[in-house]
Amino acid sequence: MQLHNREISLGMMIQDVTGKELLAINVFTESIRFLKDHFLEMFTDKKLGFTINDVFFVITVPAIWSDAAKQFMRVASEKAGIKSSQMMLAYEPEAAALFCSLLPEDQGIAKYFQERRRLMIVDLGGGTADITVVKVIKREEKLTYIEHVYRVTGGAWGGNQVNKNFEKFLELVFGNDVMDEFKRDYLSQYLEMMRDFEVQKKTLSTSGTKTGVGIRFGGDLRHIFKSKRGKDIKDELQDKLQGKVRITGDKLRFDLAIFKRFFQDCVKEIVNHINESFLKRGCAWPSAMILVGGFSDAPVIREAIVDAFPVIRDVVSPVATSLAVLKGSVIFGHEPAIVTGRVCRETLGLTLRRPYVPEGQTEKKTFKIDGQLQADKSFQKMFSINEIIKLGQTRTVAIQDLHTNKELRKNPKIIEVYASQDEDPKYITDAGCSLRGKITVNPPNGKWPENAEGFIDMETGGTEIIVRYRDKHSGQITEETIDFM
Repeated sequence: MQLHNREISLGMMIQDVTGKELLAINVFTESIRFLKDHFLEMFTDKKLGFTINDVFFVITVPAIWSDAAKQFMRVASEKAGIKSSQMMLAYEPEAAALFCSLLPEDQGIAKYFQERRRLMIVDLGGGTADITVVKVIKREEKLTYIEHVYRVTGGAWGGNQVNKNFEKFLELVFGNDVMDEFKRDYLSQYLEMMRDFEVQKKTLSTSGTKTGVGIRFGGDLRHIFKSKRGKDIKDELQDKLQGKVRITGDKLRFDLAIFKRFFQDCVKEIVNHINESFLKRGCAWPSAMILVGGFSDAPVIREAIVDAFPVIRDVVSPVATSLAVLKGSVIFGHEPAIVTGRVCRETLGLTLRRPYVPEGQTEKKTFKIDGQLQADKSFQKMFSINEIIKLGQTRTVAIQDLHTNKELRKNPKIIEVYASQDEDPKYITDAGCSLRGKITVNPPNGKWPENAEGFIDMETGGTEIIVRYRDKHSGQITEETIDFM
């Protein structure tokens, strides 16, 4: 969630629950390091004789994350002691789909993975909601091969949004100063309250006979409030909420209607987004919807989705939905080719100069090379928005440069990568075009020839973009990197 829909950099800061700022890369690095070390300790304790060099790591990420966010996760993993060559990134809804496809027939989900069927995977995690529609391409032995039908969509509508609404309620009723002091001085009580809220969030059903929900809260919250306001919390709740939220023993007791409001934002966004995505694109509805991720355990969410989409006959989930991504990522690590194609979320291209062709009244910066008029700031399209890119599919563009300065011939060539929501932009200055990253191409054998000619190969059918440079004269091929941060 901290890496979604924001500018990503290695120097960015994030806040803990008390508002203290920390360097994000350090937080992510140490979290991954802890998991890695704990995993390796199990090998040592069981005397299995394995080392880190025997392990291939799969790092799962939301499918809607940007390339910069994915690069951030790779950097954090490397800093945590995992070699780049020993890891891959996996999209969480894909991993969950692969897990579901291998479940026993008696669990009722694997039967939906029949050839040519379309399935919607709704991955509801803590931070984001990922909505993916896939088509079953083929089944071979136990493996099911899938391909994306539409580009992945989603947003910050995971379970944490419900938690935030609960926290905002507490701040509104008791005051920011009271809650800040409670979190700062009695953090364990605050976390215990949030854990209890998490339990209630995942068990509440709108169709039952339950009329209220109780959340345990720390007694010191009551003391802080009284010292700052000169009155008891019980009286404040009665004055502001007329008994709809009250204190019973060590619990805050919510009327059901009040508690359900914490879910309203998420429910509305998820339902509207699924609906609008299909209506705008004129897409065919899938034959089934599979809900995965820890937040999908919440009956309130499940019931709202079922009620909103009667056109989808079957809305199902695997047992232990929160483990579907974890177990599916292991399958993906062994069989990454099981996802045969993905849909491009935006048009990607490189900024290169090309022969100038007058285009109506459009005036662009031009210059001459060897007497030929060239156009600058051109958008050299590599992949189009909504295009299905097959795994391993590569696009190639030729590049040429004159290097008359001998010293500059030692410098790497920087090629900028741009993106657009338009299908066919012509120049990087067109409305909607934005810089996504930079490719650094190092000179072959340490020095460019005076007339450098080669090819950029870009492959984007996997979970990360791969770039290679092929030198025309030497035949040397180097794998290059794109810096998205």
